[in-house]
Amino acid sequence: MTDAREVDLRGIDLSQLVAHAQLVIDAATAGEHLLVLADHQVVLTYLVPTAATNGLRCRFGPPDGGVWRVELSPRQKPASAEPDAGKE
Repeated sequence: MTDAREVDLRGIDLSQLVAHAQLVIDAATAGEHLLVLADHQVVLTYLVPTAATNGLRCRFGPPDGGVWRVELSPRQKPASAEPDAGKE
């Protein structure tokens, strides 16, 4: 995802992580492509199921150097799901 906006959640107090993660979900649901960096597994535990519930595409892998990288993006709608443009 080359056009992803990076969101760095590393170093955020554990008590604030879910609130920050929800803002990330909201932004992705609104159409943003995001790359989330996190140093705590709680972010991954919250983001992945919440992203799926909100119809987002989510990609992640094992942590690299203690940093989780989670990519979130809206799912593409099939052409048949688009409203008829030009329909009168």
